[in-house]
Amino acid sequence: MNIHLLRIYGLENRITIKQMANELRISQTHLHNILSYKRMPSSKLALKIEEYTNHQIKAVDLLYPKDNSGK
Repeated sequence: MNIHLLRIYGLENRITIKQMANELRISQTHLHNILSYKRMPSSKLALKIEEYTNHQIKAVDLLYPKDNSGK
């Protein structure tokens, strides 16, 4: 899951977790759990994130990460 892209997006755009959670209409706890790799976003939320980021982060990248480990 490429959640680090979402963290980078928030930092680059000076968006707090609180603001992002409010705009995505999810709790701060839920967003924090996603950013901490404790939870995965649902497909519906991944699509909301894609729209929220103006397609800079693709839902497919959040749901189906590329395996860079060489396995």
